Amino acid sequence: KGQQVPLIILSAAVIGVLLYLILSGKLPEEKLVKACAALLLAGALGNLVDRAFRGAVFDFVDVQIWPLFNMADAMLSAGVIGLLAREIFPRLRVSSPPSGR
Repeated sequence: KGQQVPLIILSAAVIGVLLYLILSGKLPEEKLVKACAALLLAGALGNLVDRAFRGAVFDFVDVQIWPLFNMADAMLSAGVIGLLAREIFPRLRVSSPPSGR
């Protein structure tokens, strides 16, 4: 419980960096990177909202064969796994087609 304020500050900083990267166009023009950034942003926002308004992040998904988790954690995990996979398997680095702008 005593770690909520530092975690809120850290979450807000991560959200700020992600928003900057997304809105400034500084992310690589790859669908995988954009999808992973969106997952990371959604997960960070979900956990921030829980911490700010509920006082803690609540885990509610129980699949019996895995520890309890919540959807924000699942999104964060999926975003990190996607970015790691992109680094490990270079063939996943496929540029998006030009948008015509």
